[in-house]
Amino acid sequence: MNKKSLVQILILVVLLAAGGGAYFVMQQEKGLDGLLEMVGLGSSTSTPDATATPAKSGMQRREKPGADAGPAPAIPAHPAKGKYQGKDFTVAEAVVDSGTLILRPEGGAFVEVRVVPIGNERWAMPAGKKTSLVKASGASAPRIEVVTREPDGKTAENKYKDQYTLLLEYGPLKDGKLAGKLYLELPAAAKLSVGGTFEARVGGFHIVDGKPDLSADSPDTLEYLTLLEILKAGPDQELKNAMLRDMRVHSEGTKPSGYLEASYALGDAAPVTRRFQFAKAKDTWQVVRELRVDQIDEAHPVSKPSAKDKPETILAYLSAVKLEKDLNNKFKKKGIYVAEFKTRYNLKSKLGQCEVTYRVEGNDTPATVAYLFRQGPQGWRLDRQLGDKERLNADNGRIEKRK
Repeated sequence: MNKKSLVQILILVVLLAAGGGAYFVMQQEKGLDGLLEMVGLGSSTSTPDATATPAKSGMQRREKPGADAGPAPAIPAHPAKGKYQGKDFTVAEAVVDSGTLILRPEGGAFVEVRVVPIGNERWAMPAGKKTSLVKASGASAPRIEVVTREPDGKTAENKYKDQYTLLLEYGPLKDGKLAGKLYLELPAAAKLSVGGTFEARVGGFHIVDGKPDLSADSPDTLEYLTLLEILKAGPDQELKNAMLRDMRVHSEGTKPSGYLEASYALGDAAPVTRRFQFAKAKDTWQVVRELRVDQIDEAHPVSKPSAKDKPETILAYLSAVKLEKDLNNKFKKKGIYVAEFKTRYNLKSKLGQCEVTYRVEGNDTPATVAYLFRQGPQGWRLDRQLGDKERLNADNGRIEKRK
């Protein structure tokens, strides 16, 4: 893949991350240099920004504190620990997932802290990166997310974009891990601070030394490959209203697969929706085929389920095949959009059920259908479609009628 394609994809990521309806315009007058400038990787005739110096394996950034910010505090030398709403916690796990640093505490406390890079830094491997922000402000400042779990089990998420202090330094990448140290203090109202050293496991998709790491089992990998596929059709045309959705990665088992749906308009062409399926071979993800909009992903798996697969997988596959056939006969060439497969079964009675929620192109009202399956010597087979008020009770293995 050439450098121009990589830069275009990085720009797309910046715009897609900013909102669901991205509008992408190539800066043809400036050519590649203009594109590089847009993502902060190129040279400029204006005074260079000392806060955005390119690094070999990610962006190395030293932010300028405000005039009244005061001196930056020192990073503690002890293993990372912190305080949240007056209670102490120790960081038990650190992960760098697609550029985002995630800190999780030990014990029963649930307060997850995330340092989320912005724009083109989202996919950059942060090895060697240093960030120094005192009373952070500006569009380039990372977003800090604090995720907590309430007593009733519900989760809450608070985001901070400015007025926090962050010192964050990463060492080199070694054996899939990054050593690091940080100091983070949020605005007083947040009542959270954390500091110390950590060793983070690296996961997700990254751009390393200018090359994509296509081995990562991450939706971001599928997103990258999709954008690359889209650009093949018109690298110098405007990409309008781009939206990527239904990104799914099935990494369990010996044959990892994935799926993604993309909607967009290229140049003056009419808007299109394309569905891509992915497979991982020799530790590398790749696009293996494209489905029509009247086809259901689960009905055309990269690897057809066998009797050894989990009932959830088999029942969803058999239901998708049946539903697709019925809808194709009833609605010629109209898009099928499945929201959910819900399976239940009772191995003692050898009965299973799959309930599918879907809609058909041109109708925004979702519909639901349920299928009954029986398990025999040759495996699971479709028995019949259940009535609107019929459902399987998985506890007793009986078909019951709802009132």
